Amino acid sequence: MKPSTLIAALVLTIFSSELAWAQLSGQNMRGDTAIGAGSLPESGWSVNAFYSIYDVSDVRDDNGDRILRGTEVENETAALTLQWVSTDTIFGARYSVLVSPGWATSRLESPVLTENDTNWGLADLYIQPIALGWSFERADYTAGIGVYVPTGRYDIDAADNTGLGAWAIELFAGGTWYLDAAQTWSFAAVGFWETFGDIEDSDQRIGEILTLEGGLGKTVGDWTCGLAYFGQWKISGDDLDLDDPAPIPIGNHEVYGIGPELNYSLQRSGAEAAAFNLRYMRDFGARSMTEGDTLTLSVTFPF
Repeated sequence: MKPSTLIAALVLTIFSSELAWAQLSGQNMRGDTAIGAGSLPESGWSVNAFYSIYDVSDVRDDNGDRILRGTEVENETAALTLQWVSTDTIFGARYSVLVSPGWATSRLESPVLTENDTNWGLADLYIQPIALGWSFERADYTAGIGVYVPTGRYDIDAADNTGLGAWAIELFAGGTWYLDAAQTWSFAAVGFWETFGDIEDSDQRIGEILTLEGGLGKTVGDWTCGLAYFGQWKISGDDLDLDDPAPIPIGNHEVYGIGPELNYSLQRSGAEAAAFNLRYMRDFGARSMTEGDTLTLSVTFPF
């Protein structure tokens, strides 16, 4: 839907103490799931084509004060996701497998100070070896595990990386709750916890990150509209492997986002032939992090 690996260290050691606050970003693309996020798709195969553009407007310090404005940084991301959902159950839950290769113009590994290069390249591969989904009359629940494989372009001295250069494991769980018997109103919330291995060619490691995202939606016929949201918090500090301590304390980053979402289900012969999604989100409340606008477009084809 996000962020050179040494930028944070360079900020600490080269730039003035006013800028010595940067935090490394994680893999989770904030706000890439929203309305209905706690529900598995219908059983069978599906393919999803996804595009996102993130336009950075501000960089905030650990007090939330703006230190840079209009940084002219844009991140574009595209992904093609193949998912299979079972008809059988385990512990009463259907299960799924997912693989998602992606492409990006760059990765914002930390809040950046200059305009970034925009050369498309292979991003880190996301694999979801298993996800479980339970369905009840007034709620759906899901839980699972994901793995990020460092297949993206990465060099410790480069400024145009398309991957983060580290393996990552993501655990997630959450639900979609239906607020009326007809299931036309829903509220979803899913939490994602990320932990990382060492960054390639270094002893640096990204701190653990918690992301909560979901949405409130209303369905009318083939249309669903509503409000999407996310919150993200760095739970533990980055290990930057610096010889000298930071000149000032570095606060763990946090950032929030909210915005409208619109979904349309194309029906043919009484079955869904395609599902279209459009979402816009605006960041706010950032600390030690960028703020900006994200626009995402996706289409899913079940088969």
